[in-house]
Amino acid sequence: MLGRDILILASKEVEKRQRELIDGGLNGDYNVVRDHLHDPISFIAVLPDPSKLLTEQFRPYVAVVLIKGKISLESIRAEMVALSYDPQKAREFAQMISDMRMMALGLGRLRTGGYIASQAGFDTLSRMQIQAEGPTVVARAVLPKELLDQTLPRFVRTLSRGIGRIKRGPGYPQ
Repeated sequence: MLGRDILILASKEVEKRQRELIDGGLNGDYNVVRDHLHDPISFIAVLPDPSKLLTEQFRPYVAVVLIKGKISLESIRAEMVALSYDPQKAREFAQMISDMRMMALGLGRLRTGGYIASQAGFDTLSRMQIQAEGPTVVARAVLPKELLDQTLPRFVRTLSRGIGRIKRGPGYPQ
């Protein structure tokens, strides 16, 4: 993904199912994703060089990012751990993430006018925990079933479009 290898550490049968799920998500096939999520799936994503994905302002703050969690049709639980260069940079990065969360809440409420799915998303975002622990920043979030039922199909479509744009390269119309 994003020009990188995806390693799946599991038996051949589990690896095959995981690759089907990833391919379904990247190709926008929600039916494949839904079929695979009846049983919870745990995941870990490691971004060893996140500076290639971050804007110039964030590069001095983050050395490595680990995202772990569990996804099913009942809920999504995720935790992001970002390793910073020192405790001070970690505190500053945690504050930036917290500020972005508050800005997203405010802008989202202005744009949506309080739709039920939007409100559930805002509630989830407002309960998101962000803290600096030494040189690391930890952010935790849980998306409940009510929100997942409405947003997962849209998320799969958006993910496949975004990955498609990345694969097509620069210059693709926004």
